[in-house]
Amino acid sequence: MEKLEIKTTLIIPVLNEIKSITLLLDSIRTQSITPNQIIIVDAGSVDGTQLSVQKWWDEFQWKGTELELIDGANSYPGRARNLGVQSSKHDWVVFIDAGIVPNVDWIECLMRCALSNPLVPASFGLCLFEPDDIVSTAVASVSYGLQVKHLALPASI
Repeated sequence: MEKLEIKTTLIIPVLNEIKSITLLLDSIRTQSITPNQIIIVDAGSVDGTQLSVQKWWDEFQWKGTELELIDGANSYPGRARNLGVQSSKHDWVVFIDAGIVPNVDWIECLMRCALSNPLVPASFGLCLFEPDDIVSTAVASVSYGLQVKHLALPASI
C-alpha cells in the first residue's frame, strides 16, 4: 500500500488523564501514518498529566512531528477541540480522546475514507466502549450497548 503524504494535526482534549495518556501516545507513535502535529489541550488537570506528556515527549518524540501543549482551563472536550483547531497548522484535523487506544492503521483508514469522496467533509471512526467497573458498565450498556462499535467524534477526521 502506498504512503499518504498529507499533513495532519491530531487534537487530544485531556483532563486528569495521567493513567491513560502515555498509552495513547505510544499507540499514536506506532500508527502507519503519524500526525505532523499533536495538540494536547488540557482542561485543568491536577494529576500531573501535562508533566507526564512532556516527559514522554522528551523521551520518545519522533522526527516530523511536533507537540503543542495548550492550557485550556475549563475547556471541556468541545471547546478544547476548538482551541486545538485554532492552533492547527494543517488542513486535515484528526480528533481522539485519552483513554482510547486506536488500531495501528486508524489515521490511515480515516484519511483513505475521507479522500475517497471529496464531497464528504468528515470521516468518523468506530469506538468500542470497554468499561472497567460496574458503574461504567451500566452507563455503557444503557448508552451504547456492550461490545457494540459506534461512530464517534473522538475518533474522526
